[in-house]
Amino acid sequence: MLLEMKEKKMARRIWQDLTGSPTLNTDVRIPVFDCILNQTNSCDLGKRTCRECLVDGNGNLPEPGTESKKYIPCSQCRSNWDDSKLTTWWKKEERELLDPAIAVHQYEKFKRTGMLNKAGKFHLVEFPTNTLTVDMMKAYINNLEYYDDFIMDFLITDYADKFKLSIPSKIFESLNIIWDAHKAIAQEKHCLSITASQSNTERTGKKVGKGSWSGSIEKRRGIDLGIALNQKKEDQEKGLIYLEIDKMRHEETVYSEVAVLQSLSIGRPYIDSCFVRRTS
Repeated sequence: MLLEMKEKKMARRIWQDLTGSPTLNTDVRIPVFDCILNQTNSCDLGKRTCRECLVDGNGNLPEPGTESKKYIPCSQCRSNWDDSKLTTWWKKEERELLDPAIAVHQYEKFKRTGMLNKAGKFHLVEFPTNTLTVDMMKAYINNLEYYDDFIMDFLITDYADKFKLSIPSKIFESLNIIWDAHKAIAQEKHCLSITASQSNTERTGKKVGKGSWSGSIEKRRGIDLGIALNQKKEDQEKGLIYLEIDKMRHEETVYSEVAVLQSLSIGRPYIDSCFVRRTS
């Protein structure tokens, strides 16, 4: 359920995900994992994939696509990486701009091969921000079940803070009621309820942590699983975003981070991932 993004924009992202096509530029840069020691040619491990230096004498990186053809990104040590070694490099590709007709063709192809049957049904709906109440959402879900025989395994809302409270209340109390209602729906419908929250670290640039939940920390206390997404400007420029478990109710919390490669220019929020240890 969309309360912030327009349905047409989400549909465009889905088309991009199906085709891997850009919308603005045909020259696409796709990130791949690489090692800083590989780029500086200071790695002496025998399993390294190349022996070519990427940086120049001043420590500067070339423009992607202008590097030596002998240079090969190396991720041989990715199972034991920390953030002092992890970096990315780029593959440059020429791709056609997004064409909805091609996206529909790709959809029909998946449908013929049975891939969509394995994925299950998908229902997308948009409501204006701060107009949908939890009671209205429950009624909508019940109608889907009754009239369309649509039984949810997942409920994803973008996002809970944008819901309207049926009875006006203080902002913190409102958020707690809405988040608790999301959990109640998950319990009632036996489904996974997924939503999001902004952090209060945007201005400071600090890492999202346990005290970073905007609005009310009570939201964190009610959830079963919380995952923090962190991305500095330099990470974004490398096509990286970091995910870390912030809370686990039923298991011991794991504090390892996952580095995720993404290319939003082709609608791919996930390309590859690996565990990484933070040294700072």
